[in-house]
Amino acid sequence: MKCLVCFAVAQEKRNFRVPSDVQVLVTGMGAVAASSCLTSALETARPELIIAAGFAGGLNPELTTGQIILDDADCPAHDLDFSQVQSLFRGSIYSESKVLITPEDKAQVREETRADAVDMESASIRLLAKQHGITMVSLRVISDAFDESLPINFNQFMTENGGMRFGSLMLHIARHPGIIPELLQFQRKAQFAALRLGEALELLLHSSH
Repeated sequence: MKCLVCFAVAQEKRNFRVPSDVQVLVTGMGAVAASSCLTSALETARPELIIAAGFAGGLNPELTTGQIILDDADCPAHDLDFSQVQSLFRGSIYSESKVLITPEDKAQVREETRADAVDMESASIRLLAKQHGITMVSLRVISDAFDESLPINFNQFMTENGGMRFGSLMLHIARHPGIIPELLQFQRKAQFAALRLGEALELLLHSSH
């Protein structure tokens, strides 16, 4: 199966050992970046399957950090075998225009959408896949649970093309050193989440060949 796996940022794919017949695309964060990058990629190659992979914030209290969630409601006939992915949660992933920072933010989106998790790219990737007649599923790992706050409002450091102004971010950290312990804890959780995601993708793509 010719597969394209889309990540928003490189950290999400750090533990994914890419099979020879799988293409990886790092799109940048947000709908605009994901749509632009994927549009360019589809001009030169047409996969049979697109997987929107990466981190997601938990909205459903049942989901814990490191848990894998699959949203394949729009493409149930994808012939992928998820039986080896432990603790897989099948649910709905909602795409927001910004990072949800606080439990209150997440609770509001949960109330409005009844979604189980939130990301920023899956909806735009799904729309493009549908326009091109390509099967698409979203496979995400929970990086922050429903009751967890992020240590920084990352929205204020995001660029229009889906990147991050790291210079400004580092300056903010230097001016607020008290947040460093929270940042380190957040980084450890992100590393754990990336490890779980890499394992799930490898199991999934190996069993689907």
